[in-house]
Amino acid sequence: MPAYIEDLKVGMKIEFKPCHIARTIIKKGDPQWIDCADLKALVSVMCFDQGECVRFMYRQRADRKEDSGWRMFTGHETEEYNDDPKNIRIVNVEWMLNRDPSLLQPLKEGIGAVFERSAKDEVWKKVTDWGPRE
Repeated sequence: MPAYIEDLKVGMKIEFKPCHIARTIIKKGDPQWIDCADLKALVSVMCFDQGECVRFMYRQRADRKEDSGWRMFTGHETEEYNDDPKNIRIVNVEWMLNRDPSLLQPLKEGIGAVFERSAKDEVWKKVTDWGPRE
């Protein structure tokens, strides 16, 4: 029996879209599972602009227990832009993955991982000649 929608009856057809799903629980061992889904990432505000996406991301040692260590950018930000806290959002990693499923493979990587791509439909490439400034 429905707990909240009292006029909902057994056998009624209910239609919904992916945007109506609050959360999908993925168990460890599933290919879709990542170790940091419940943690936070620092994401450039530019990543949420119309037509933009994450094109550059890296994982460093987490600053706090709720931090995944992931940092995500469009690749168009200047150093001054990134240094201004109002230009960075603290976002749940799982939410970012739901927004862009192509983030899955990079998000499976550990501390020190760096990835880039030129466009949202491009394949992620591992970067080996760059590291974050400390």
